[in-house]
Amino acid sequence: MTEWWIKISPFILFICLFMAAFFSGVETAVIST
Repeated sequence: MTEWWIKISPFILFICLFMAAFFSGVETAVIST
């Protein structure tokens, strides 16, 4: 692993978690309406 990957990896992981939570919230909102 290169140094830049070590620096950016947690950021990519955070984006993935944020998107997963966002789509989960959207799905819940669509179901409840």
